[in-house]
Amino acid sequence: MNETIRQLTEDDLQALQDMDTGIDDDYVIRVFDRISTGPNRLFGLFHDGRLASIGG
Repeated sequence: MNETIRQLTEDDLQALQDMDTGIDDDYVIRVFDRISTGPNRLFGLFHDGRLASIGG
């Protein structure tokens, strides 16, 4: 089992889209570019290379 926490960048959008949240229209995907850039910080927990959770 390999777990890593790191700051997300705009390059992680696909990982977010691939994450199974169970939400049909997940607004976080729509605003990802705004909450992961500039003065904002968004972090992701990766489990075996797949994004499992986010927080910021």
